[in-house]
Amino acid sequence: MTNNLDINKKLGEFNFDKPILEFYKRYFQNCFVVFHPFYYKVFADNYNPLDKFNLTYPLTERITWGEIIKRTKISDIKRLALAITHNACNSYHQSLVKKEHEILSSFYKFANIVEPYWDEDKIPEDLIVSFLELLMKSGYREIKVGHWPEIADKKVDVIKLTNENKFESALRCANQNFIITTDNKYCLKLPYHDFPYTFLLTNEVSAAKVAADLNYEGFLADNKTEVYWYLDK
Repeated sequence: MTNNLDINKKLGEFNFDKPILEFYKRYFQNCFVVFHPFYYKVFADNYNPLDKFNLTYPLTERITWGEIIKRTKISDIKRLALAITHNACNSYHQSLVKKEHEILSSFYKFANIVEPYWDEDKIPEDLIVSFLELLMKSGYREIKVGHWPEIADKKVDVIKLTNENKFESALRCANQNFIITTDNKYCLKLPYHDFPYTFLLTNEVSAAKVAADLNYEGFLADNKTEVYWYLDK
Protein backbone atom coordinates (compact mmCIF):
# COMPACT_ATOMS: atom_id res chain seq x y z
CA MET A 1 0.00 0.00 0.00
CA THR A 2 1.25 3.49 -0.82
CA ASN A 3 1.93 6.09 1.84
CA ASN A 4 -0.32 9.04 2.61
CA LEU A 5 1.76 11.60 0.73
CA ASP A 6 1.65 9.48 -2.41
CA ILE A 7 -2.08 8.94 -2.28
CA ASN A 8 -2.81 12.59 -1.49
CA LYS A 9 -0.82 13.59 -4.56
CA LYS A 10 -2.52 10.98 -6.72
CA LEU A 11 -5.96 12.21 -5.70
CA GLY A 12 -5.00 15.67 -6.94
CA GLU A 13 -4.18 14.34 -10.41
CA PHE A 14 -6.56 13.75 -13.32
CA ASN A 15 -6.52 11.55 -16.41
CA PHE A 16 -9.32 11.26 -18.93
CA ASP A 17 -7.66 8.72 -21.22
CA LYS A 18 -7.00 5.79 -18.89
CA PRO A 19 -9.71 3.63 -17.32
CA ILE A 20 -10.42 4.65 -13.73
CA LEU A 21 -9.13 1.41 -12.18
CA GLU A 22 -5.96 1.54 -14.24
CA PHE A 23 -5.30 5.14 -13.24
CA TYR A 24 -5.73 4.32 -9.54
CA LYS A 25 -3.92 1.00 -9.68
CA ARG A 26 -1.77 0.48 -6.53
CA TYR A 27 -3.88 3.13 -4.77
CA PHE A 28 -7.42 1.69 -4.78
CA GLN A 29 -8.87 -1.71 -5.60
CA ASN A 30 -12.51 -0.78 -6.38
CA CYS A 31 -14.51 2.11 -7.74
CA PHE A 32 -18.26 2.64 -7.62
CA VAL A 33 -19.58 5.54 -9.70
CA VAL A 34 -22.10 7.31 -7.44
CA PHE A 35 -24.80 9.27 -9.25
CA HIS A 36 -25.63 12.63 -7.71
CA PRO A 37 -29.36 12.42 -6.94
CA PHE A 38 -32.18 14.53 -8.26
CA TYR A 39 -34.30 16.08 -5.48
CA TYR A 40 -37.85 17.17 -4.98
CA LYS A 41 -37.93 20.92 -4.50
CA VAL A 42 -38.99 21.45 -0.90
CA PHE A 43 -37.86 25.01 -0.18
CA ALA A 44 -38.46 28.39 -1.80
CA ASP A 45 -35.79 29.78 -4.10
CA ASN A 46 -34.85 32.50 -1.63
CA TYR A 47 -34.20 30.03 1.21
CA ASN A 48 -30.90 28.21 1.63
CA PRO A 49 -31.53 24.87 3.36
CA LEU A 50 -27.83 24.54 4.16
CA ASP A 51 -28.09 27.43 6.64
CA LYS A 52 -29.80 25.02 9.07
CA PHE A 53 -28.70 21.77 7.51
CA ASN A 54 -29.22 19.67 10.65
CA LEU A 55 -32.91 20.63 10.55
CA THR A 56 -33.51 20.52 6.78
CA TYR A 57 -31.59 17.28 6.16
CA PRO A 58 -34.50 15.00 7.22
CA LEU A 59 -36.70 16.77 4.65
CA THR A 60 -34.37 15.93 1.77
CA GLU A 61 -36.04 13.57 -0.67
CA ARG A 62 -33.87 12.04 -3.38
CA ILE A 63 -35.09 10.91 -6.78
CA THR A 64 -33.07 8.23 -8.54
CA TRP A 65 -31.81 8.40 -12.08
CA GLY A 66 -33.83 5.27 -12.72
CA GLU A 67 -37.02 7.07 -11.72
CA ILE A 68 -36.16 10.06 -13.93
CA ILE A 69 -35.55 7.76 -16.91
CA LYS A 70 -38.88 6.05 -16.28
CA ARG A 71 -40.79 9.32 -16.08
CA THR A 72 -39.08 11.19 -18.94
CA LYS A 73 -38.62 8.20 -21.29
CA ILE A 74 -34.95 9.13 -21.78
CA SER A 75 -33.45 5.89 -23.04
CA ASP A 76 -30.58 5.17 -20.62
CA ILE A 77 -28.14 6.56 -18.06
CA LYS A 78 -25.59 7.62 -20.68
CA ARG A 79 -28.14 9.79 -22.48
CA LEU A 80 -29.36 11.13 -19.16
CA ALA A 81 -25.83 12.06 -18.02
CA LEU A 82 -25.26 13.83 -21.32
CA ALA A 83 -28.57 15.67 -21.06
CA ILE A 84 -27.77 16.79 -17.50
CA THR A 85 -24.39 18.22 -18.54
CA HIS A 86 -25.66 19.53 -21.90
CA ASN A 87 -24.64 23.14 -21.26
CA ALA A 88 -21.01 22.17 -20.63
CA CYS A 89 -20.71 19.92 -23.69
CA ASN A 90 -19.32 20.77 -27.10
CA SER A 91 -21.73 21.42 -29.97
CA TYR A 92 -21.48 17.86 -31.30
CA HIS A 93 -22.49 16.21 -28.02
CA GLN A 94 -25.16 18.86 -27.43
CA SER A 95 -26.71 17.97 -30.78
CA LEU A 96 -26.93 14.30 -29.76
CA VAL A 97 -29.27 15.03 -26.86
CA LYS A 98 -30.99 18.24 -27.90
CA LYS A 99 -34.40 16.61 -27.52
CA GLU A 100 -33.54 14.95 -24.19
CA HIS A 101 -32.20 18.23 -22.80
CA GLU A 102 -35.43 20.01 -23.69
CA ILE A 103 -37.50 17.21 -22.14
CA LEU A 104 -35.43 17.28 -18.96
CA SER A 105 -35.55 21.08 -18.62
CA SER A 106 -39.34 21.06 -18.96
CA PHE A 107 -39.62 18.14 -16.56
CA TYR A 108 -37.71 20.02 -13.84
CA LYS A 109 -40.31 22.77 -13.90
CA PHE A 110 -43.36 20.55 -14.34
CA ALA A 111 -42.45 18.06 -11.58
CA ASN A 112 -40.88 20.62 -9.21
CA ILE A 113 -37.55 18.82 -9.24
CA VAL A 114 -34.01 20.08 -8.61
CA GLU A 115 -31.33 18.78 -10.96
CA PRO A 116 -28.31 16.91 -9.60
CA TYR A 117 -25.24 18.84 -8.53
CA TRP A 118 -22.88 18.94 -11.47
CA ASP A 119 -21.60 22.44 -12.23
CA GLU A 120 -21.27 23.34 -8.53
CA ASP A 121 -18.22 21.06 -8.27
CA LYS A 122 -19.25 19.51 -5.00
CA ILE A 123 -20.24 16.20 -3.51
CA PRO A 124 -23.89 16.37 -2.40
CA GLU A 125 -24.05 17.07 1.32
CA ASP A 126 -26.67 14.42 2.04
CA LEU A 127 -24.43 11.74 0.48
CA ILE A 128 -21.61 12.88 2.73
CA VAL A 129 -23.71 12.69 5.91
CA SER A 130 -24.49 9.01 5.37
CA PHE A 131 -20.85 8.37 4.44
CA LEU A 132 -19.65 9.96 7.68
CA GLU A 133 -22.22 8.01 9.69
CA LEU A 134 -20.94 4.76 8.18
CA LEU A 135 -17.35 5.69 8.99
CA MET A 136 -18.17 6.52 12.61
CA LYS A 137 -20.11 3.28 12.93
CA SER A 138 -17.00 1.50 11.64
CA GLY A 139 -14.87 3.14 14.33
CA TYR A 140 -13.32 6.08 12.46
CA ARG A 141 -12.83 9.24 14.47
CA GLU A 142 -11.20 11.44 11.83
CA ILE A 143 -10.99 11.89 8.06
CA LYS A 144 -8.78 13.76 5.62
CA VAL A 145 -10.10 16.27 3.08
CA GLY A 146 -8.18 17.51 0.07
CA HIS A 147 -8.71 20.73 -1.83
CA TRP A 148 -8.74 21.19 -5.58
CA PRO A 149 -5.14 21.13 -6.84
CA GLU A 150 -5.39 24.61 -8.33
CA ILE A 151 -5.68 25.92 -4.77
CA ALA A 152 -1.95 25.52 -4.36
CA ASP A 153 -1.65 27.01 -0.88
CA LYS A 154 -4.09 24.55 0.67
CA LYS A 155 -2.91 21.36 2.34
CA VAL A 156 -4.83 18.22 3.16
CA ASP A 157 -6.79 18.85 6.35
CA VAL A 158 -7.79 16.42 9.09
CA ILE A 159 -11.33 16.67 10.48
CA LYS A 160 -12.35 15.06 13.77
CA LEU A 161 -15.61 13.12 13.53
CA THR A 162 -18.36 13.18 16.12
CA ASN A 163 -22.08 12.61 15.83
CA GLU A 164 -22.59 16.19 17.00
CA ASN A 165 -20.48 17.74 14.22
CA LYS A 166 -21.46 15.48 11.29
CA PHE A 167 -23.63 18.10 9.59
CA GLU A 168 -21.01 20.82 9.99
CA SER A 169 -18.37 18.38 8.70
CA ALA A 170 -20.52 17.45 5.71
CA LEU A 171 -20.82 21.11 4.74
CA ARG A 172 -17.08 21.58 5.13
CA CYS A 173 -16.33 18.51 3.01
CA ALA A 174 -18.80 19.14 0.19
CA ASN A 175 -16.68 21.57 -1.82
CA GLN A 176 -13.47 19.64 -1.39
CA ASN A 177 -11.91 17.52 -4.10
CA PHE A 178 -11.81 14.36 -2.00
CA ILE A 179 -12.66 12.86 1.40
CA ILE A 180 -10.59 9.90 2.57
CA THR A 181 -10.08 7.87 5.72
CA THR A 182 -6.69 7.98 7.38
CA ASP A 183 -6.04 4.34 6.44
CA ASN A 184 -6.99 5.00 2.79
CA LYS A 185 -9.76 2.38 2.93
CA TYR A 186 -12.70 4.62 1.97
CA CYS A 187 -12.64 7.66 -0.31
CA LEU A 188 -15.16 9.93 -2.00
CA LYS A 189 -13.56 11.71 -4.95
CA LEU A 190 -14.91 14.19 -7.49
CA PRO A 191 -13.70 13.16 -10.97
CA TYR A 192 -13.05 16.77 -12.07
CA HIS A 193 -15.18 19.83 -12.81
CA ASP A 194 -18.75 19.60 -14.11
CA PHE A 195 -19.64 15.97 -13.41
CA PRO A 196 -22.95 14.72 -11.96
CA TYR A 197 -21.32 11.86 -10.10
CA THR A 198 -18.63 11.05 -7.53
CA PHE A 199 -16.21 8.13 -7.29
CA LEU A 200 -16.42 5.87 -4.24
CA LEU A 201 -12.91 4.37 -4.10
CA THR A 202 -12.15 1.56 -1.67
CA ASN A 203 -9.50 -0.87 -0.46
CA GLU A 204 -10.06 -4.18 1.31
CA VAL A 205 -13.82 -3.73 1.15
CA SER A 206 -16.33 -4.03 -1.69
CA ALA A 207 -17.25 -0.63 -3.11
CA ALA A 208 -20.51 -2.11 -4.37
CA LYS A 209 -21.44 -3.32 -0.89
CA VAL A 210 -20.58 0.03 0.68
CA ALA A 211 -22.69 1.79 -1.96
CA ALA A 212 -25.59 -0.56 -1.24
CA ASP A 213 -25.28 0.04 2.51
CA LEU A 214 -25.37 3.80 1.88
CA ASN A 215 -28.25 3.57 -0.59
CA TYR A 216 -26.08 5.14 -3.30
CA GLU A 217 -27.26 4.79 -6.88
CA GLY A 218 -24.75 4.11 -9.65
CA PHE A 219 -22.64 1.28 -10.99
CA LEU A 220 -19.42 -0.58 -10.27
CA ALA A 221 -16.59 0.46 -12.57
CA ASP A 222 -14.94 -2.32 -14.55
CA ASN A 223 -11.52 -2.42 -16.20
CA LYS A 224 -12.78 -0.39 -19.16
CA THR A 225 -14.76 2.33 -17.35
CA GLU A 226 -13.31 5.79 -17.99
CA VAL A 227 -14.08 9.15 -16.38
CA TYR A 228 -16.22 10.11 -19.38
CA TRP A 229 -18.01 6.76 -19.44
CA TYR A 230 -21.15 8.30 -20.94
CA LEU A 231 -19.48 9.67 -24.09
CA ASP A 232 -19.28 7.42 -27.13
CA LYS A 233 -15.88 7.43 -28.81
